[in-house]
Amino acid sequence: MGFVAGVGATVWGCAVQLMAAGKYLFVALLIIAGIVASVATRSMARLQWFYCALNVILCLVVIIGLPAATPVEYKNTAEYAFGGFENCLVVSIAFSMGTDIEIIMASPIGQPMAAILFNSFGKKGTLVVWALVVLAQFMGVTSAVSPGSDWQFAW
Repeated sequence: MGFVAGVGATVWGCAVQLMAAGKYLFVALLIIAGIVASVATRSMARLQWFYCALNVILCLVVIIGLPAATPVEYKNTAEYAFGGFENCLVVSIAFSMGTDIEIIMASPIGQPMAAILFNSFGKKGTLVVWALVVLAQFMGVTSAVSPGSDWQFAW
């Protein structure tokens, strides 16, 4: 059940992140995910290596690149960043987002994480990282479609 719900939720999030006509893009991404997941199992297994590598690269970009690129006015103290967070990605984001969460939430970009990336990487850097984030999400969906459909047919 989790695979089926996770696929729909992640594709919807992907569609929203692309800031397009949500329901049409949602359906298009589901169809494309189904087509990609329909390739031979051996081909999907090869794609998994690429998927994993991209996720590791994105984690390193956020853990190392985000704090390194963040201007001084957006850097937070260790006390603020470690205040209840234990995940390296979340700590890195907390170090680099500034303390005014209302400004982040009200950003004209419309996505809080994209606003944080924009404050640190600028327009071009944010577009590159954001495109990779959306691609990684979509690749996660294609990976989940296959076991989700196996589960569905098992019932």
